[in-house]
Amino acid sequence: MEKEKVFSAQTSPSGMATEPSNGVQEANNQVMKEGNATQALTPNDIPTALDANEQANAGSCPATPATWNVSVIPIGVDFHRIYTMDELLSMGFKKARLRINRDINDRDVKKKMKSIKRCLGIISPIMMVGAKACLEQDLDVDDDVNGKSLSPDDPDIDMYIVTIDGQHREEAVARLNRELKPNEVPYSIPVIFPQVPNANILTTLGESNIATRPWKGIDHLTSLLNGRNTPGVNADVNETLEIVYKYAKDGCSEIAAWGYATGTYKRQPTATRLYNAQTDVKTRNDLTAGSNKYGRTIYETLQTANFEQKIIGSKEVAKWFIEKLHELVSDGTKTLEDAAETIKGFIDNLTTGEVTAINHSSGRTDEINGAQHKFSRYDVACETINKLFKNYKDKE
Repeated sequence: MEKEKVFSAQTSPSGMATEPSNGVQEANNQVMKEGNATQALTPNDIPTALDANEQANAGSCPATPATWNVSVIPIGVDFHRIYTMDELLSMGFKKARLRINRDINDRDVKKKMKSIKRCLGIISPIMMVGAKACLEQDLDVDDDVNGKSLSPDDPDIDMYIVTIDGQHREEAVARLNRELKPNEVPYSIPVIFPQVPNANILTTLGESNIATRPWKGIDHLTSLLNGRNTPGVNADVNETLEIVYKYAKDGCSEIAAWGYATGTYKRQPTATRLYNAQTDVKTRNDLTAGSNKYGRTIYETLQTANFEQKIIGSKEVAKWFIEKLHELVSDGTKTLEDAAETIKGFIDNLTTGEVTAINHSSGRTDEINGAQHKFSRYDVACETINKLFKNYKDKE
């Protein structure tokens, strides 16, 4: 039995058949066929009938001045409608993606696939915006097919659209469609566009994800890095944020990434602070206040010494090294630079066998005061590192 599509190209959210308002869609389709998309009608050209209550509400709401020159609604799109992805592509639109966005989570995709199967299709549309608006708001955008960096000067930039909410659903549908049998109908992806033409894309991106799967702290860095050209943000702050992001991508836990990048174990901000830093310059600058570069030296030295990435990136090992850095300074005989050199010398002095022993650490359970206590492989690795460091210091 063939699956029934949840949304058709000509169906409204209420399920009633709809015709394009005042011929707008037909006119836009004709314009695009003639290769002159810049003349297509915009959402502002589409008259909207309001009932009495809607008119009253509209009149009582203060007008919001436009912040951006380019609407997030692509030319030729009626933002009151629900489209399908296939329909948009047939209209000549091309897909693009934000260069910095959170990675696809395979576990989430599999959950979406199960949900889509149970519902016989996607029940919640994805949200897209025009790539040109992304570029105007200082967001880097790449062609989804060839990875080419897009710019406002590209002749067909008006025809690129970007997903800002729903990339996991897109991937789930792509996988499901690859698994279909020859006689089965492909799953369709419904698409909506923001109802605010001058929307702030980063804010919309963050808010839509908070309502579904809340971002983790590292996820908020994607927005901060996209907005690195914000006036008033210190250059060293952006540099540190980029390093935190890189370490997290390397496989570090969030705590470890912040510890190595800032040189202190107490600088990891909450998700709320990271979210507020998107729009508040002072909060963003305060994210790395009091940090230092020596944790990065330790991180790079550990990698050079062939420590396993899971060991380096664990919060336990990161905490040991960062706390040791400050412990060496606490007696007043060493500067942070001297302490970092001591730790670097220790790591460089480790033999291949000692590094291998640390990498192959195994967890264990000990009985302490009559109670069973579990120690992870990372706890055991720290014990080994601590013993080796004491021996190293005794020889100095």
